[in-house]
Amino acid sequence: MCVELIEKASDQIIEHEDDFKQNGGKICDVVTLGNDELDKKCHKIVTENVDQIVSLVKGKTAPKDVCAKISVCSEQ
Repeated sequence: MCVELIEKASDQIIEHEDDFKQNGGKICDVVTLGNDELDKKCHKIVTENVDQIVSLVKGKTAPKDVCAKISVCSEQ
C-alpha cells in the first residue's frame, strides 16, 4: 500500500507540496478503495510522516525506498 501511495502522490507532492501536506490523506481514499482498515493505516502513515515523505520524494527517492525509510516496508 505504501509504495502505491507514494507512486500515486509523487506528482502532487512535487507540484503542490503545501496542498499535499494539508490534504495528503485524500490520496488514501483512492489507494485503499474504501477499505476502512487500510484507509486508517494509510492516513496514519501520511499524517505521521508527511514532512519526510515530501523531502524524500522531492529528492527523487524511489517509492519503495521512501517506504523503507519511514519504516513502513523493510529495506531489501
